[in-house]
Amino acid sequence: MHRHTTDGEVSGPSSVRLDSLTSLYLCHVDVTREVLEYILFVCPLLEELSILHSRSLVNFVVSGPSLKLKYLEIEGCFSLKSVDIYDANLVSFKYSGLKAYIAFKNTPHLVKASFDGPYARYIVKNFIQVSSYLLQLETLVLNLSWGLKKLRCFPRFPKLRNLRQLELMLNPGVSRLLCAYLLRASPLLRILKIEVNMLYFTPIENRNTFDASVFSS
Repeated sequence: MHRHTTDGEVSGPSSVRLDSLTSLYLCHVDVTREVLEYILFVCPLLEELSILHSRSLVNFVVSGPSLKLKYLEIEGCFSLKSVDIYDANLVSFKYSGLKAYIAFKNTPHLVKASFDGPYARYIVKNFIQVSSYLLQLETLVLNLSWGLKKLRCFPRFPKLRNLRQLELMLNPGVSRLLCAYLLRASPLLRILKIEVNMLYFTPIENRNTFDASVFSS
């Protein structure tokens, strides 16, 4: 069973129990941490949860091995300060938004993560600080097409020994060294996808082009 809810509010605990609901999409619905925790409680079989453009969401906690939640997406929740996920069965996490405190603890099934917006840029600049959960990923998606245009110095990336697929959305101004460093840090990488946003097109004589020599050891 799937359910989409848009443009409204979700509030007030009730006796409703949605035992068959497996997917929930909340867009422009103002929810709080308490409301989301209640949703997880009354939807014990919920596997997919998307929260888009909620103005009132500040903190969110996902915990408990009994939860069936496998796919979590949070996008455009600009009041969000923190997301804590621990002792959970989450497989895939997608976040697009401002810099926030995002922590994973004891999430052995997490294999895919996707980041967009200012937080994606924060990851690249502070890879060591957030690498605890990135090290276990098999698929990592970073949309950097709206940032890092002038960044030419990157931190040392730890070895991503589980990473099999890397997807990068870039603009032509992003240094080719970023790709080189990420490739060197991913010895078992099988799939590399690079998408260039040409809205950042620059004259060819000034464009930062890719050079195969940067990938040599």
